[in-house]
Amino acid sequence: MRISTVKAHVKPDYIDAFIQATLVHQANTWKEPGNLRMDFLQNRDDPTCFLFYEVYESEADIWAHREAASYKTWFKTVEPWMAEPRSGTGFKAVSPGLPWEFGYPSAE
Repeated sequence: MRISTVKAHVKPDYIDAFIQATLVHQANTWKEPGNLRMDFLQNRDDPTCFLFYEVYESEADIWAHREAASYKTWFKTVEPWMAEPRSGTGFKAVSPGLPWEFGYPSAE
């Protein structure tokens, strides 16, 4: 399993546009094979700060996500709206540890 968080800091004038573009991106990501979860969060104290929590079945699935047309379209759209480069961190699951424990059916 491949888990990552990605922090995005958006210019204030683009908050609403970023949210709308990202909701479309999120819906497309949920349809990708190997995607187990993609949460899109906004900081309560700083509305320009967003966090993505993403879970994929494998390393290959995360790379396929980054090559997907919907990801490339989203990235090209939102990149100029960023106040700073996005930053990501990889994690391993301690609990839940199996794909179906995330509330999704087993891929098996």
